[in-house]
Formats: sequence, C-alpha cells, structure tokens
Amino acid sequence: MGDMISLPVGAGLFNFRTAGVWIHAGHVLLQGDSREDFWTLPGGRVELMEPAEVALLRELREELALSAETRIERLLWVMQNLFYAQTWEAEVHELGLYFLVTPTAADVARLGDITREYACAEPDSTLTFRWFALADLPTLRPIRPTFLNMALLDLPTTPRLITHNGR
Repeated sequence: MGDMISLPVGAGLFNFRTAGVWIHAGHVLLQGDSREDFWTLPGGRVELMEPAEVALLRELREELALSAETRIERLLWVMQNLFYAQTWEAEVHELGLYFLVTPTAADVARLGDITREYACAEPDSTLTFRWFALADLPTLRPIRPTFLNMALLDLPTTPRLITHNGR
C-alpha cells in the first residue's frame, strides 16, 4: 500500500478522498463504520501519485471485492468538504472526487440483495455496506456529507463543484 494523501496542516488535516455512487434497483450502496455514527459513499483515500479513479477502483476491489471490470461512468461531483472528524480528533479540509460506477453483472449478483448488510472484504475491517432506498434519502439521517441526501436523487449530467461546510 502506498502513502495515503492525508496531511497534517497546523492543528487540522487535509484529506484527498474518492467515492463511488452505485445505484441498483432504486437503491444506493452506502458504507458505514462501527467507530462512527453515519453512512457515506464507498471509497477511500487516494495514494500519492495515484489518479483518483484508479484509487476508487482499488478501494472497491479491496473493500467490496468488486471485479476488475467495474467501470467508472463519469465524474459527478468535486467536493470541498470542511468538517470535524471525531475519529481523527481534527478539523478536516477534504477534497473529494465522486464518480458514478457500474459494477459487473457478477458483482450485482453477489452484492445486489437490497435487504441485507455486507461485511467488508478486508479482514479486521470496521466497515459494513448496506443498500438504502433512494426515496428514503431525504429523511435518512445521518449521511455525510449531508448534501448527498438530496443530490443522490438527481445525479448531475456534468460534474458539479460542491462546497460543503459540515462543521
């Protein structure tokens, strides 16, 4: 594993994250962490000198065991996310690239049961994955960043810049 782009800056942290939007049967797949009290899109930190889309596919393979044929369709959002991270005990300035992804038919067959929760494919991980109905998102709490509650209902056709102050 390379060096993840998470840099201490003063008392805070700069983080470079990539995430994927997987829509299936009117649901979106979200990632939870037993150490935290919210859901977010699957993904993770980008490694130094690693393109964000390559990082996303790596993270999806590591955490969900998605096949190498998973496709990134397009960039949806460039996110400037400002928040306090309890896990890191720091103010975080995060740059995130959010992509629409299309897994293979085999991945859908393996992970497409919208009624169950899936464990992370990595051993000793605190992550789990669950499908949430798109129709329930406006009232579902907590999803982070919170703009996703509405944004996932109407995906942009061209990339949008989002500045989200979650502090």
